[in-house]
Amino acid sequence: MSRKSIVQLKRSEVKRKRSRIASSTSEGRTFHRSTHASFKRQRTLTEFNIPTSSNLPVRSSSYSLSRFDLPTSNKNIEPVIIDDNDHKSVCLDNAGKVEIIIDTDEEDLVSLHDNEVKGLESRTEERIEDRIVTELKEQINVEISTEVIQCPICLENLSHLELYERETHCDTCIGSDPSNMGTPKKNVKSIISDPSPPTKAKRHPTASKKPTRVKLVLPNFKIIKFNNGHEVVVDGFNYRASETISQYFLSHFHSDHYIGLKKSWNNPDENPIKKTLYCSKITAILVNLKFKIPMDEIRILPMNKRFWITDTISVVALDANHCPGAIIMLFQEFLANSFDKPIRQILHTGDFRSNAKMIKAIQKWLAETTNDNVDQVYLDTTYLTMGYNFPSQHSVCNTVADFTLRLIKHGKNKTFGDSQRSLFHFQKKRTLATHRHRFLFLVGTYTIGKEKLAIRICELLKTKLFVMPNSVKFSMIQIVLQNNENQNETWDDSLLTSNLHESSVHLVPIRVLKSQETIETYLKSLKDLETDYLKDIEDVVGFIPTGWSHNFGLKYQKNSDDDNEMGDNMGYCLELMKNDRDDGGENEFDISSILRQYKKYSKFQVFNVPYSEHSSFDDLVKFGCKLKWSEIIPTVNLNNLWKVTYMTNWFQCWDKVREMRAAK
Repeated sequence: MSRKSIVQLKRSEVKRKRSRIASSTSEGRTFHRSTHASFKRQRTLTEFNIPTSSNLPVRSSSYSLSRFDLPTSNKNIEPVIIDDNDHKSVCLDNAGKVEIIIDTDEEDLVSLHDNEVKGLESRTEERIEDRIVTELKEQINVEISTEVIQCPICLENLSHLELYERETHCDTCIGSDPSNMGTPKKNVKSIISDPSPPTKAKRHPTASKKPTRVKLVLPNFKIIKFNNGHEVVVDGFNYRASETISQYFLSHFHSDHYIGLKKSWNNPDENPIKKTLYCSKITAILVNLKFKIPMDEIRILPMNKRFWITDTISVVALDANHCPGAIIMLFQEFLANSFDKPIRQILHTGDFRSNAKMIKAIQKWLAETTNDNVDQVYLDTTYLTMGYNFPSQHSVCNTVADFTLRLIKHGKNKTFGDSQRSLFHFQKKRTLATHRHRFLFLVGTYTIGKEKLAIRICELLKTKLFVMPNSVKFSMIQIVLQNNENQNETWDDSLLTSNLHESSVHLVPIRVLKSQETIETYLKSLKDLETDYLKDIEDVVGFIPTGWSHNFGLKYQKNSDDDNEMGDNMGYCLELMKNDRDDGGENEFDISSILRQYKKYSKFQVFNVPYSEHSSFDDLVKFGCKLKWSEIIPTVNLNNLWKVTYMTNWFQCWDKVREMRAAK
């Protein structure tokens, strides 16, 4: 017999309760005899002012009938009894006696099968237990498979986020310096400023210090091991110091890679041996600027040259096509008496955007030592998922620059086919005669990176690049331009300016382009610098360069099981390699992708553009199929077992495709 919710009862269904003592009979039925002493007064529903409609829907769901799949169509509904001493009610079954409720006006006997009562209760309890166990298993699996990853700035838990979301969060935290937002400051003391005024610490006799976080042991994928037993660490500063490793390599200056690095990283009290940091020239200067690590503890790796880290082990740093100063590293180990052919070769990509030129540069160094096989490849697998394909950086930069030139020449209305006037048009009368339309272009960036897009726009528009003066960002861009080691990019610090009237392209933190309010805050900061600057600006246009926003809202998703089929994967790879072009022209960025994002009634136009500094899925496929390797070790998305299996299947596919191509 099932119960109705209290709000489903009719007033006529509520009966007086008499407590009865149950006793068992030989027939297996329970008979009930009234006992005057056990009579208890029942409260009426009118005392509680409760709705009595039986058709009233029940909104509460946690323990509703439908949750346990109990029958609701039984006409013999047992009423709900509200007892004065309900909290003391118990169910006694250990002595063969059961206290139950009878819905009758008289003292008519009502009999129930014990098995019926117990069966219903047991089925309900089993369903509850099964559901609880399932939920607990799911929660345990999530906790086991998820490593706790904290933001190095605000210490927020980022474990539930994907890599690109963690990067965005960390870079946003670092970019929270008011100077980067637009408020000038006199002295640059730190990349991270304290938003609150300093206060004196209150002394408390019982106050205890915050416990120091115990650092984890270095994971294997952070350690590179050689045949002679020598070991080095790459991008592993947030772990317990090793007692035997003294050489640490930093691939580039992004927070998710230098996390754990600090001024006291070589503190003899914390480290058993003195450590040395190896990185590119730009990264070394930025590390010194932020962490004040002495330059005598840093070794600068020359680009495209062999650098010996021991008597028999060398490293070659190549441009990673990621952010300024980012490198990929080719480690080569030789025998002590023979340097003609390496006995072990390891390639660490750090974060990189692979292209045909990079692959040829790696193959050139391998050919010089007559060993074209890489024993281990530590691969940036950020976008190793089908669907994450975006155009080349060159294509995106040129298309966006052409779009800005079109806006200046033809104006917003003609470019978008819109007759709506700009809101700026009603705020001031036009005074400039040199340009019919005057635009301010804002390009969003992280702490470092995405500069190529802004610089390409400046080159085409023949204008300079503005960064807020006296800011950390200004100092960092100045370092990048003054120490550019990329032979294909003719940058110099004359491109950078702090004069508003010399530039129509501004480099801003990505968070500035988050909303209309954040853009207005930035414009206000410009007005504080130069009162009359905005009077000649007709429209503000922003660009958010990020690969994971390609296809307008593409999110990380687990692919169908068909994607793991070796045959389908090999077919995809073979078709891709068949149509491969060194210039990457098979996936060009078209200006229509920008035009369709136009919002007619928005005060500011902000466009997502698929500029990525990580390798796309197709980039990784070409990289894995063209290079000869023995083992690939992924460095991203390792906290998901399904993802690891998925990536491993692709590695096996690349190996087979390469063998098939070599056999032709």
